[in-house]
Amino acid sequence: MLNGIVIPAFEIRRITDKNCEQKITGLGSLQKKFCGERIKELRQKNGMSQELAASLSGITMEEFVQIENGSFNQAQAPVIRIIEILGGSRNDMFL
Repeated sequence: MLNGIVIPAFEIRRITDKNCEQKITGLGSLQKKFCGERIKELRQKNGMSQELAASLSGITMEEFVQIENGSFNQAQAPVIRIIEILGGSRNDMFL
């Protein structure tokens, strides 16, 4: 607390640690990569092609490949819908 103002610890770290943003982005990248790997495993387990999985998910083949590769925009990717279409659940992302 500074003169009655509360500054969250994350903000202090963001201001003082020049690499903080990169560390956060890196963590997101690892999570997206893991997510893509799990989707690929579920798809292959079900004997489904990328093309069919993309079609059932309502996205383009290119978008589906990006998701499996872990290089997707989290806000726009229908990851949970894809997992459910492949017969998985949200819990599959935390194994």
